[in-house]
Amino acid sequence: MKDTKHSPLGRVSAAASGVVFSGRKAASRLSDFRRIHGHDCPTVLDPTRYEDHIATPDAPFTLDGLGVLGEPSLDEALALLICNPAALVLTPSGFFRADADGETAIKEAARRIDDLDMGNVVLALPLEAAWLAGDPTPLVEILRRTRTPKALILGGKGNPVSSVAKAEALRTIVSHCPDTALLRTDLAGVDAMVHGASFSSIGDTSSTRYTPLPWGKPWSPKPKDSSPNVLNPHLLDWMRGSGLAEYADHELLWCACAFCTGWAADRNRQPPVRSLCELHDPADEPDARAHNMAVWSELWAYLAHDGSRTGARERWTRLCSDSVDRHREYDGRIGTRFTRFRAPSVLRYWAGRSTKRR
Repeated sequence: MKDTKHSPLGRVSAAASGVVFSGRKAASRLSDFRRIHGHDCPTVLDPTRYEDHIATPDAPFTLDGLGVLGEPSLDEALALLICNPAALVLTPSGFFRADADGETAIKEAARRIDDLDMGNVVLALPLEAAWLAGDPTPLVEILRRTRTPKALILGGKGNPVSSVAKAEALRTIVSHCPDTALLRTDLAGVDAMVHGASFSSIGDTSSTRYTPLPWGKPWSPKPKDSSPNVLNPHLLDWMRGSGLAEYADHELLWCACAFCTGWAADRNRQPPVRSLCELHDPADEPDARAHNMAVWSELWAYLAHDGSRTGARERWTRLCSDSVDRHREYDGRIGTRFTRFRAPSVLRYWAGRSTKRR
């Protein structure tokens, strides 16, 4: 997360989850989190140099501004970052283009970080989403040779895992490359986890779910819409609060996550549920984020309850399949000719129902 103003940090479970702090103020916000909330959940510090810098074969890392006196060496920069109270520190990597120079830069970054052999360090690999559009074998080979733990951060215009081909490539990568995480993502992080990722993080805002390309402008389908993004637990998808406001308090939109049931109980509501329609205003942002975190936390707790990755994959496939069916139910009951509910192709792929690779 970047902006902690509305983030439900006090609700983070030290036993079941952690926090990735990113952005220019990541270190200070991490320290504030430790000081204010006090518990010892896993934390990751992301210096986030890739938002403004492109990795090259000669300079795969961006080190300026990380030293006390002048530009430090890579090991000096990492030593300073490790001084922060984080369990893991990401490397100050630039953004890796999906071209020959980008591939060479990844190899050079992996060589340098493996040579240092530093503990508590994760090689950040911010990748252009086009890496997933073709054959992932070259990337898999690089990652398998890299001893240092790795963290993929996918960037593009909008959702970087927007097609079946990309979702399939991502599965191939995490299932064939040990010690590989997926950060700054949406529910693609859950699919990655059940197929072998070492850990994953879901962004609590759209800016930390989808990483923009450093050579492009930030993109949003509705740049003037400041309503919250709300995770619908039935559809396994985010909905804009402004769109939710168009519906009446329909039972399809009732939510019984821990946060919403607690909110309803405090107001003596029966049944103890909250309608997602109520999370439509910019002022509802804190509640929307708390709801979102409760939904994905409960989702992961259900998937991983028996410690079996095979069992988690099977449960995830069933949940996604049920969600595909719920899209049809939503469409039939509250859809209009202007607002249709269609299951995304990637969700159908996760559910084992789609073979189209577009």
